[in-house]
Parts: sequence; C-alpha cells; structure tokens
Amino acid sequence: MAGGGQPHADGDLRERAETYLRLLAESELRRALGLPQIRQPGLESASFPLRAAYLVLPPAAAIAGRAMRPMTPVARRVLAMRERVQGRAQPPAGPAARLAFGAASGVAAAASGLGAAVSTSVGAIQRAGWQVRRMVPGAPAHRRFGHTDPARSGLDRVSRLASDFAAASLIDQEAAKSIADGLESALAARSRIDPHWIGWAMRRTIRQQRPALPTGPVRARPLGTPVIVPSEHGPIHLVLLALVLAQDRAEVTLTGRLPRLAGNRVGERHWFTFPDGSATDDRGGTYKAHHVGSWDESRIDGALSFHPIPPPGAQWLDVTVGEGDPVRLQLAAGQPACADLTEQEPADPVERLVDAQAEGYLGSWRAAPDTLGVPDVIAALREIGAVSPDTPALRRLAALLRGLGSDPADLRDVPSGDLPESWVSVLGSRDATDGPAGVSPLAVIFPEIDQTRCVLTGLRSDPDSASLQLVGWGWPQGWPDPPGQRTVPVIWARDDTGRWHIATEHGGSFGNGHADVTLRLTPPLHPAASALEIMLTGREARAVATVPLTWQDLP
Repeated sequence: MAGGGQPHADGDLRERAETYLRLLAESELRRALGLPQIRQPGLESASFPLRAAYLVLPPAAAIAGRAMRPMTPVARRVLAMRERVQGRAQPPAGPAARLAFGAASGVAAAASGLGAAVSTSVGAIQRAGWQVRRMVPGAPAHRRFGHTDPARSGLDRVSRLASDFAAASLIDQEAAKSIADGLESALAARSRIDPHWIGWAMRRTIRQQRPALPTGPVRARPLGTPVIVPSEHGPIHLVLLALVLAQDRAEVTLTGRLPRLAGNRVGERHWFTFPDGSATDDRGGTYKAHHVGSWDESRIDGALSFHPIPPPGAQWLDVTVGEGDPVRLQLAAGQPACADLTEQEPADPVERLVDAQAEGYLGSWRAAPDTLGVPDVIAALREIGAVSPDTPALRRLAALLRGLGSDPADLRDVPSGDLPESWVSVLGSRDATDGPAGVSPLAVIFPEIDQTRCVLTGLRSDPDSASLQLVGWGWPQGWPDPPGQRTVPVIWARDDTGRWHIATEHGGSFGNGHADVTLRLTPPLHPAASALEIMLTGREARAVATVPLTWQDLP
C-alpha cells in the first residue's frame, strides 16, 4: 500500500479530505490544551553542566539530523558513481579518465565520511541525551519508561490519518506533512509534549529519511546448517537458514529454539543476551557478528550481521557463535530463486487502502471478534464521501469482518461483497493446526517494488503457523509513517495444495536503512505441501517466485 505522488481524487474530495484532517488536528490540539502541561524535571538541584546538557543535547541532535538530510541524495549519487567506475574491468587509461576517477573517489569518500561522522555524532548525542534524562531527577514516568501520553496519542492519530490520506491520493503529500508537523510544533510550544525529549527531537527526522537501496548485486545462498550454542541456561539450538551478501550488508539468517528458563511462565518473554559471534575468512580476515531480530519465551529469529563486509574475493567464512564450534560457510554463489517481475494495472488508491485494512484483519484473525472494530481511517473515508456502501472494497471489508464473527455498527448499512479466492482460503483454514514441523532452507531474491528490496529466506513451519525471514531495504521502521511513504508491498503465498497464506510482520529489527523481519504466514502450511509460490504485490508491479520445500528437523 502506498501513495502515488499527486492526488488523483477530484477537487471537491481533495478539499474535503484536507479540511477533515485540519479539523481533526485542531480538535486534538484543543483536547491537549485541557491537559496539564509537561512538568519539567527538577533542574534546580542539578549541576550546571547537567542542566546545559539537558537543554542543548536533544535540539543539537535534531539540528544534526536536519543538516545531513539534504546531503543524503548527493552522497548516494556520488557513491553510486564511484561504484560504477570501480566496477569496470580495466582502470581508466587516459589522464582525463584518471582525473575523473580520482575526483569521483575523493568526493565519494568525503561524502561517505561526512555521512558516517554525522550519523555517529547523532547517535552519540542520542545516547548522551538518554543518559542525561536518566540522571536528571523528577523526569515524568511516562517519558522514562516509554509510556504514551494523551497528547502524543492524538498526534500519532493525526499522523497516521495524514499518511493514509496521502497513500490513498486524497491529499497532497506536502499538505499532509505540513498538518502533522504543525500539530507537533503547536503541542511542543504549549508544553503538551516535551520539546527537549530526545524521542521528539529525533523521531520525525529518522522517519523521514528514506533508506537507500543496494546499488550493487544482491547475492543469497540457502544453507540449512544446524548450530548448537552453549549458554548459562542451556543449549540454544539454531539453524542457519541462508547467507545474504550485498554492497552494504552481510548477514546469515537464522531460526532456533531457546532453553526454557526456570520459573518462566508460558508466554513470558525470554530475557537474555545472545552471544556475540565472530568469523574468519580464507585470507585471514576477521569479522564480528551480532544478532538482529526478535525472540520470545521459546524461539529466536533474525540474522547474524557481520562487520566489516567480506571483500568480493573471499571464498568462505568460519563462523563461531558464543562458545559454539565453528562452522564453515561458502561465500560462492549458491542456488537462490529469483522472482519474476510483471507490471499490472494500478488499483484505485482508495480501494487499495481499504483492502489493506482488511488484509490486516486476515493476518490477525486470532483476535477476539468483539475487538475487531472499524479503523479510524474507514470512518474518515466515509465522512468525506471517499467510500460509500456501494464501494466494492468496503463491501469486501464488511463481508470479511462478518466472516470473522464481528458485526461492527459502523458497517451494518454496508452489504457483504464477494471475497477474493485468497481471502476465502485463509478464512476456511483459519482453525487449522495441521502444519508440518520443520525447516526448509530457501533464498528468494526479489526485484525493487515500491522503492523496497528484499530477500526472503528460510521457511520454518509449526503446526499452527509458518514463518519466513525477510532481509530488506526500504522497509519503514515504527511510529506513524511519513505522509505518502507507506510503500511496503503486500506479501502472499500459496502452497501447491492450493492453500493460501498471508504474511504479516511478527517482530524484527530496523537500523541504518536495513530491516530484518520475521514474516508470519497465516494459516499454517498444508501437511502435504511440497512447494510454495510467494507473491509480492505493489502499486504497479508484482513479483512471483516458486520454491520447492525440502524439510529438515528443527533441532
């Protein structure tokens, strides 16, 4: 789901959408004005350096982030130019060519160094600001522990709706951004949100930075290598699923089982520190590795991220995790599947937005029926006249919610519509618990869709669900997305028995423009499945790959 630049709706509808959003922002501001002002911490008892740091560090972080933002596209273009020049088989022959090569490399190095310096500085400022917040007495509890206050909840509500309206091409992206930014500034000026809070200073800057896509080739290799990592609580059983290599990252995706902690209740998160890893290549080069991803009370998912990135000539890595035995991973090209890309007729952006809301319910069908209310954006679309009871997408949403056992009052005047085959299949198998138990190593490289790239690796199947590991570029990271930036393609899969599965995010990590996400497939795979067709659908393109399933036990 994503916006497509300038609005396609007619002028009256666009005007109503913008008016609705502005009135909502004014309403949230008036509501926030009735709340107590943010109480400043007790700075009078703090030392002068500490008071100065409290006032200076967060604004400095925001200024540094804003200063670097205009340089980002220039740095990317220069770095891409250097990549193209350095990738040639022969060095530049003539003096002019050598001069151009040297200039490009020098400018690229300067741009890269500046970007790294600013990024490091902003990160240091963030960490220092966080430490200052912990040291200053009297900081409100909701800011110390990440609780959301009512004023910020209203701001997030407006930001989400602004993003949805821009995604549905109902409002210009700049207008949507202006409304959300204006409310944020007004709340800060009236002390309803803390302008010195490090999260406020950095949040919008981070969200508005569009991560760069890899400029060079992306390689992937399925593995299926079992690893046992000793820990103080017992052995951690892992399966290394696939190796992913790109110009800006080197990772080995994994899944596994954690030892049960004594006294842990079922469903309680498993708090532990995953052991660091290391590697050595065939040339004697050494690397560090750390875990990125997620875990719960019994399982761990994600990837080992290596630094630095192995050079192109390296043949293999001997990888060690914690006190475990080293395992050798070949870096030569394996047998990844490459998805085929086809163009398709763009769908109506409003209907695409409504369908995305419905597909979100499909992926979370285990929720109690009485909790499946109508999202705010649907009520807003009806309010401005963007959808009506005759809109096919709204009728599909109504039929889906009724199929899930919910009958929200806001949709009782909307007749049920026909559901797509994939939705019917998911609904029909929603109570299935017959999935095979095991792991199937795989690696599927997808082309760019909606300004994102990804590699899907390693299928893990359990009786009640299945999951894939996604290594991605361009995936949004937390908080309401910037207006018009909701560009993640929809991911579906169909096994060779005809059972459909919808993929939803189920934990992960984000940083430096990268995403490592666990995708949960609902419902589970059919017990007789021997192949899986995976589909990524964007605004105007669709990529499809079919992979065989070769099962091995999860240790």
